[in-house]
Amino acid sequence: MFTVPDALYRLLPAYIRLRDQQTDKTLQQLLGIIGDQAGALQRDLERMYDGWFIETCEEWLVPYIADLLGLPPSDLALGPLDTERERRLRQVLSARSATANAIAQRRRKGTLWILEEIARDVAHWPARAEECYRRLVVSSHLDHLQPARTAIADLRSARRLAELDGPFDDFCHLGDVRRIGHAESRGRFNIPNVALFVWRLRPYSVTTTPAYQRQDIGRHCFTFSALGNDTQLFRNPVLELVRSDIAGARNLPVPILRWALESHEAGKTGLMQADPLLFGEGSSIFIETDDWPTPARSLPITPDQVIPADLSDWSYKVPKGHVAVDPVLGRIAFPTSQPPRKSVRVSYYYGFAMDIGGGSYERPPLPLPPQIERYQVGVNGSLTADGSRMTSIKQAFSEWRGRRDAEATTEETPKPPSALVIELIDNDIYHGRFELLLEPGETVAIVAAKGTRPIIWLPDETTSATDAITIRGGRGSRVILDGLLIAGSAVEVGNRDSGENEGLDAGELCELWIRHSTLVPGGSLHPSCDPRRPSAPSVVVENTVARLRVEASIVGAIRILSDGRSREPTPVNLCDSIVDATSEERMAIGGAVREVGYAELNIVRCTLVGFVQVHALRYAEDSLFTSRVQVVRRQLGCLRFCYIPSESRTPRRHACQPDGVVQVVDTENARRAKPLPQSAVAKLKDAARLRVTPRFESLRYGTQTYLRLTGCTAPEIKRGAHDESEMGVYHDLFEPQRLTMLGDRLAEFVPANCDAAVIFVS
Repeated sequence: MFTVPDALYRLLPAYIRLRDQQTDKTLQQLLGIIGDQAGALQRDLERMYDGWFIETCEEWLVPYIADLLGLPPSDLALGPLDTERERRLRQVLSARSATANAIAQRRRKGTLWILEEIARDVAHWPARAEECYRRLVVSSHLDHLQPARTAIADLRSARRLAELDGPFDDFCHLGDVRRIGHAESRGRFNIPNVALFVWRLRPYSVTTTPAYQRQDIGRHCFTFSALGNDTQLFRNPVLELVRSDIAGARNLPVPILRWALESHEAGKTGLMQADPLLFGEGSSIFIETDDWPTPARSLPITPDQVIPADLSDWSYKVPKGHVAVDPVLGRIAFPTSQPPRKSVRVSYYYGFAMDIGGGSYERPPLPLPPQIERYQVGVNGSLTADGSRMTSIKQAFSEWRGRRDAEATTEETPKPPSALVIELIDNDIYHGRFELLLEPGETVAIVAAKGTRPIIWLPDETTSATDAITIRGGRGSRVILDGLLIAGSAVEVGNRDSGENEGLDAGELCELWIRHSTLVPGGSLHPSCDPRRPSAPSVVVENTVARLRVEASIVGAIRILSDGRSREPTPVNLCDSIVDATSEERMAIGGAVREVGYAELNIVRCTLVGFVQVHALRYAEDSLFTSRVQVVRRQLGCLRFCYIPSESRTPRRHACQPDGVVQVVDTENARRAKPLPQSAVAKLKDAARLRVTPRFESLRYGTQTYLRLTGCTAPEIKRGAHDESEMGVYHDLFEPQRLTMLGDRLAEFVPANCDAAVIFVS
C-alpha cells in the first residue's frame, strides 16, 4: 500500500487536495512524512512475517528457531554477513537446512538412509551409508539361505575386485573386533559398525573445449585436458528420485573407471560399447568432431562407437569406425588409418576440492565503474554492436584504443568510457601474445563469460622477443584478469614509460588484479602433470610500484625485479591462493636468481610451495609456507597462525608452527623434577618439528588432490588456523568444523549399540 509515493494523500477527497494545492501544500508534506514511516513499518512487518519460517528468515534467527525445536545450541550460528568470504562461510556453516529438516529427520531416526541426508544438510557432503554387518561372512540357516554372503571371492570379476575395500565393495569379509570410530586403528567389518562414506571432491564441468593432440604419439591420439596432461574423468551425479534409497555410484561424484564406462550390452559389431548414461551429449563424457568418420561427412559419435580401453601405453588397436576412451587417464584414440584432421572437442567433468583457479562455477561479480564498454570475443568471431567481429583480445583492445584516440580529439562526440571489459565467450584456446598499454585512469578487464573456462595459450613462437602478456599503464590505471586459464609464458608488468628519462612523476599502473584464474605453474604440463618449464615464473613485476593482487587463483613463481632506484616496495596481496614454484627448492616469491624481491607481502589463507625472499612481510595469517622465508625488514609486520620452517627469518610470530610444539617441549622439560640434557631436548624438538610438517597428497598442478593435506597431517596444522580450521588455501572449506558437526549428529541418529564413523573417500 505504501510503496506508491503520496499514497495517503491520494486517499483524501479531491476538493481537500485542491485546496491544499492552492496553498503551500502543507497537508501533502505532512502526509508524505507519515506515509514514509508507515511504509517503513509495513516493510518491517513483512520482514517479521518472513522470520516465522526457516526458509525465509534471516540468518541470526536460525538458532532461535532451532532452540524451539530442541536442537542443541551451536557455536557456529552466524549473524549478518556482508563480505564475499562471510557469505561463503554462511553457506558452509549455516544450520538452516538441518533446522528445516529436523522434525522429518527425527521421525525417521534409526533408518540407514537418513544418515546420507544428514551429511548433505549438516556438512554439505554427498555420502553413502553402509551397515558393515551386511558384509560379514555368516553361516546360513537352511531355511534362510544367503548365497551372496559367502567366504569365497570371485576372482574372475574385474569390476568387483576394483571396488575391494571401497564404498561399493560387495565382497564378504571376516569379522573385525576393532571399533570403526577408533582414531588410531580403525576397524570396519563388525556387527555394530556403521560407515558413512563421504566424497569431498566436487565435479566441475568443461564444455565443448578443444582436446589436446598428442602429436608425439600420433595424429590419432588426444587427451581430454587441453593442456595435454592425463586427468581422471568424473561422473555428473544424478539426483536421487526416491529419498529412501541408498546412494549409488550414479548419484555420487565418483571417478569413472574403465569397467564403469562399459555398457552391459555389446554393440552392433559385437565389441564392447560405452554406457549411454555416461557417454553422450549432456552426459558425463561427450566427444564431437567436424570431419569424422570421413572428411566429407561428419556424424555424431554415439555410445556404440565408443570402446572403453586401457590407453596407458597407446598400444590399443582401435577398429575402424570406433573411438577408444580411457576415463582413468583422460585419453582418446581414433583408428590409426582414420584420424580426424580438424579439431576434436570434448565435454567432461573433472574433480577438484573448491572453487579456485577459474572454471564453470559461479564467480562473484566484478566491482566495475558504472560506465563500461564491453566487447565479446570468440575464437570463431562474434558480432559486436557495430556489426564487426572480434576474434582475439588484441583486436578488441586495439579497436577500443583506436576509438578513444580518435574521439578524444573531437569535442562534439563524447569520449568512450575509460573502462573496457573484454569478455571471452568460448570454451576455446586463444593463441598469441598481446600488449596492454593504458592511459591514466583507464581500466581493462579480461573476463571469462559465465559458465566458461577459456584458455589463453602463449607458446614460444618467437626467439628474439618474449611471448608474455605485457601490461603497462599510467597513473590510476588497472588491469583485471578474471576466470582465465593462462598457459605458456608469463604475465609481465612494468612502467608505462621506458628509456633514460622515465620518472615517477609520469605515473605508473595502479594494480594488476588476478582473480579466479590459473597461471599454470611451469608454463605447461607433461602427461604426468610434471611442469615443462619448472623454473619459469608466472608473473614478473619489473621496476614498478603497481600493486599485484591475487585472489582465489593458482599461479606459478612471482618475480619482483628492481633496478635499485629509490622507490616504495611493490605491494603484493595474496588471498585464498596458491603460489607454486614447482619445487620446494625453487623460489616462489623473490627477485632474479635468488635475489631479494623488493616487495611488501600481505598473505591470507594461502599455500606457498618454494622459498620466499622479500623486503618486507607486513601480514600473514592462516597460511602454509613449505620452505624457508627470508625477510630483510624484520621490525615491520607479523605472522599469525601459520606454518613456517624454523630456519626462516621473519617478523614476530604468534601461534605459529613449529614454534608452538617446540615451546611445548621446553615447557614440559622445565616442569620435570630433573630436566633432560640439551642433546635429548634437541632430539625431542626435531621430532616435534618433523611431526607437524605439512604432508600433501600431491604437489603437482593438474591432479585432483593438488596440495590437499593428507589424513596423517598433525592436528596442529589441520586445526591450526585462528578459527580452528586448517591452514592453507583450503581453509575456507571448514572441513574440521563440518566433520565435528556431522559427528555430533551421527551420534544422535544411530542406535545406542551402534558405532558410526565418517570415512573420507576423496
